[in-house]
Amino acid sequence: MWATDLRDCREAGERIVSVQLKRWTRAEYEAIVAQGILAPESHVQLLDGEIIQVTPQGALHRTAVTLVAEAVRVILPPGYHVQVQAPLAISDDGEPEPDVAVIQGAIRDFATRHPTSALLVVEVADTSLALDRGRKKAAYARARIPEYWILNLPDRSLEVHRDPEPGTGTYRAQKTLHPPDEISPVSFPTARILMSALLP
Repeated sequence: MWATDLRDCREAGERIVSVQLKRWTRAEYEAIVAQGILAPESHVQLLDGEIIQVTPQGALHRTAVTLVAEAVRVILPPGYHVQVQAPLAISDDGEPEPDVAVIQGAIRDFATRHPTSALLVVEVADTSLALDRGRKKAAYARARIPEYWILNLPDRSLEVHRDPEPGTGTYRAQKTLHPPDEISPVSFPTARILMSALLP
């Protein structure tokens, strides 16, 4: 039995080695990125203290990301910009790189630092659907991102999450849209985006 084996080891004077997962802080992660230890082709992100590897994007995914970015960009008033697959420093142990994020401020405002929040985050999901619905959604809710979309390519739908509950890592309001539906981002309620504009 394990308990007997452990006792026997201690009685024999053997050293007990404990193995546990290394949790990374955002500062540590950024340091190893700056040192070039993680190459850009590694396709990694920091999420909940873990460095996770994401699948390189295929043509369909890339096309959808570009369509979403363009559809969102045209509705934004001055003082906001779209960030594509770039770091979002949402917590001390999290720096995901959402496919599309709407950031308040000018692009040059972030020349020396990553944004710490966004008004809207969009993930394009094909093979990443479980991650986007699970850990990423929880991380964005904890970071108080007011609106999170998952563009579900297999189902050709848009999963909309609003009104975050940071304490539980969930969103209070959720709905799913399909073409020919349209959507107005909660931060820009007079704008309209057609679902068909987002899908390849």
